[in-house]
Amino acid sequence: MIRRIPLIGLTPDYSPSARRLLINEDYMESVREAGGLPVLLPLTADEQTLRESLTRLSGIVFTGGADIEPALYGQERHPWCGEAIAQRDAMELPLMWMVLADPSMPFLAICRGVQVMNCAAGGDLCQDIAAERPGCLTHPRHDRPAEEVHRVTLTPGTRLAQIFGTPDAGVNSRHHQAIGRVGEGMVVSATAEDGIIEALEVTDRACGIGVQWHPESMHAHSAQSRALFSHLIEVAHAKKKQK
Repeated sequence: MIRRIPLIGLTPDYSPSARRLLINEDYMESVREAGGLPVLLPLTADEQTLRESLTRLSGIVFTGGADIEPALYGQERHPWCGEAIAQRDAMELPLMWMVLADPSMPFLAICRGVQVMNCAAGGDLCQDIAAERPGCLTHPRHDRPAEEVHRVTLTPGTRLAQIFGTPDAGVNSRHHQAIGRVGEGMVVSATAEDGIIEALEVTDRACGIGVQWHPESMHAHSAQSRALFSHLIEVAHAKKKQK
């Protein structure tokens, strides 16, 4: 019996000046190599279009990118906050609300994605780690985008700890912001040695995980990174059978 490939939606990055949707190839390859069929979602705030997209998907990846507009999580903009892309904010927060309201929809949220996840659940962000939390690790390590730069400790009993099967993991790091107040229904599943939250998950589903690092950039040489995408696809297969 042929097992049909689950359709996995990816949120696009966007260049306002060029009016161009963008996607890092690593996202597409990580989903494809795990056994999913990656598709780029339309950049729209139209609720009907978003809901229709979700009915056709077996899973979704919220990708990395620009900072979220601070007003959307109840803060004034600090000087060190990066420029937001309004079109992404207008799409991804409503989309995440829809996904969080549907426990049957598996998702993986990466870097910006985990921040969208937290803000959609009523949490907030640290707008710049270096400015607001002096003494922490240097987290925006763009000089080593695909290499391990620090370790994270996994919270025992969480879905992420079960997927990895180890008490800790090596991760890359390209973020200057971090999770602040944790949103409702979120559980912290990994932290860095400096206390920065590195992963969240939702407990009401088989796959509702957000990570602050970029597993798609490490999938070629990291079994744990591949395991994250494999878990998403396995849960997506189960959802597809139920349709």
